Parts: sequence; C-alpha cells; structure tokens
Amino acid sequence: EKGWEAVFVVQSAPENARPIARRLALPFDVICDPEMELYRRFEVDPAPSQAETGDPAALEQALRRAEAQIAPYVQRDPTAFCSFADHQRAVDALEEICLLRAQSVRGQLDGAFPDTLREQAENPGAGVDASGVQLTDLGDFADLEEARDRQDAARQNVQARTDRSAAEGS
Repeated sequence: EKGWEAVFVVQSAPENARPIARRLALPFDVICDPEMELYRRFEVDPAPSQAETGDPAALEQALRRAEAQIAPYVQRDPTAFCSFADHQRAVDALEEICLLRAQSVRGQLDGAFPDTLREQAENPGAGVDASGVQLTDLGDFADLEEARDRQDAARQNVQARTDRSAAEGS
C-alpha cells in the first residue's frame, strides 16, 4: 500500500476512454496514452484495436488460418483426442462462440449492452443470446474415452514395430 499507485493505461484517446471509465466507476486513475509512449517505455505490446477485436471477419480469418494449420495433423494422427469430423464441429462451435463474444464486446463498448455485473443483473435480457451454443460440440468425455482406445491401439502398434525391429537387428 505504500510507495505505489495503481493506474490503468489505455491506448485510447481521452474522449473515447472517459465515458467508459465513468460508466465502470473504476477505483483508480485512467491514463490515456494514444501515442503509446508508456507502452514503448515499458516494452508493452499494444492490444489489438477495437475494430480488430470486434471485427467478425478478422476473427473468422484468424480462426480459419489456425484451423488450416492444425487440420492436417488431426486428420492423420491416430492418437488424436477426437475424430476429424468432431474437430471440424469443435472449430465451428468455437467460431460461433467467438463471434457471439465479439458481438457482446462491441455492444458493451457501444453502450448498447450492460457491461458490469450490476447492470447485467438489472437488465437480465439485455445482451447477446448464446442459448443456441452447444458446448458439447467443443468435445466431451466420450471423445476422451474413444481417444484412449485409439491411443492404446497406436501404442501397441508402435511397440510391436519396435519389437520386430529389435528382433531383426539382433
């Protein structure tokens, strides 16, 4: 408590940050650093812009790039935790969740949706409806049980090949 003071540094301009800071009633000072001098001084990477953070197209592109990198490994990995179809279903579910979250964040930043727990309790119907999201599409215990069987079979296969190689080499 002595010798330091908590502050919140944002890269926004004061005219953009003040309304949000007032609405949130933050218990500390907000320092606006749109020129990012403090970020450079303390070697802090900047956050993505609000436009990038809430841009559905940017989110979808990032997710699909990651999917394209991972998919070939999931397709050929006999020990994968899920089938390739389950992997694709999980990616689609994750995309839906990310897009709904981006919509929620955008609404909070624009003041259309409540952004504090108190405001959310006072307006329970306000915000984004995510009731259609099936979290089990991200994976479930059945996937892990099936994966264990595939992993056991793959381990036995590798062990058999190792044993054959050792026998042929001796």
